[in-house]
Amino acid sequence: MKKISDILLEHRMLFAPLISIVLSALIVAASLYSSVPYLYMAVPVVTFFIFYSLHIHKIKPRILGSLVVFIVTAIIAAAIFSGILYSASGQSQVQYLENGSAISTSVTPYRGPSASYNFSFSITGNTSFTSYSMVVRDLTDSSVKQIFIPQNRFNSSMSSNGTLNLYIHLNNITKKGIYGYYLFLNNNTTLYASNLGPLITSYENVFSAEILDFVQGYLIVFELIFLVGIFLGRSLSHSLLYGRRIKPPPRIRE
Repeated sequence: MKKISDILLEHRMLFAPLISIVLSALIVAASLYSSVPYLYMAVPVVTFFIFYSLHIHKIKPRILGSLVVFIVTAIIAAAIFSGILYSASGQSQVQYLENGSAISTSVTPYRGPSASYNFSFSITGNTSFTSYSMVVRDLTDSSVKQIFIPQNRFNSSMSSNGTLNLYIHLNNITKKGIYGYYLFLNNNTTLYASNLGPLITSYENVFSAEILDFVQGYLIVFELIFLVGIFLGRSLSHSLLYGRRIKPPPRIRE
């Protein structure tokens, strides 16, 4: 009866990508709940070590195999993230700004076409701003003109606990797409809060946009990290092999 290690080595071109994909999917899922930054960058590192452990040393099979791993992992990641985005409520987590402000945002309705959309911002902490404005833009079609909302179009109120509430009602978001909105503070400086919404499109379009985003954002980085691992591994192997060939001269017995 064959050992598991023998089976893995015998069918290495099947098991190397398969094991890498499973581990990569776990890393992507873990990155959603982990506080470790750039955890997803472990995907090419894990893929390299899986291929190396199963004795796949030629460059071409490694590169082709890593591309398969990346594409399948990108599809899995897109499915996870698009599912989260599409099922979200439109209420953001609190965003903390450098000036000491804490901002929570929301848009209703969050999904689907509507005659109008309501945006709200709750600001605590530092609420002393010289000005504020908002921009809404289509994240999937750059040809669509962004919507600019100046300060005088906002409704505002101050709660008894010191929370500044801003509201804006828009009825000119009509084209299908995936939108994002941005609140700029202090004469459009770098202080701002951002969030996704509304989603005036289907889940399938969100899924497709996520795949495109992953491919454009991470393919080159993934392959570069993987290639660096390959060449470092080859250099180390050659150095070790060269060291074994050069033996010390025999000792002369007197």
